[in-house]
Amino acid sequence: MKAFNAIIKNYGIQVSERYYESLELWLELEVEGGGGVCFSVWGPWNEEYKNMFAYSVKRVLDIADVDDLKNLKGAPIRAIFDGNADDPYAFVGSKIIGIKHFLKDDEFILEEDPMYEDVKINNKL
Repeated sequence: MKAFNAIIKNYGIQVSERYYESLELWLELEVEGGGGVCFSVWGPWNEEYKNMFAYSVKRVLDIADVDDLKNLKGAPIRAIFDGNADDPYAFVGSKIIGIKHFLKDDEFILEEDPMYEDVKINNKL
């Protein structure tokens, strides 16, 4: 894994196309020295996972160090990729797996987050 400096260029909330009965928050990121990528978090709105989407949005706001969605644009963060940490261009051809606070040691990686444990067990992540 390797993290690269990035800026949130845009964001949106929509009904998820990937998961039935889910909402999705997507972030368009401009990665320093490499162009754009998209990172998204989601959460079902059904009763079983009712807090997952709210939790995901809260974590994104925490990482971006803002208190409102309207303040996400322009927020500096770090994009975490699954590429080789020794490669200075590890994001090329790699999958974005999470985001990290620009200065603090706080990261949000869906595959490692306890909130997504039930979803991972059911192979839905």
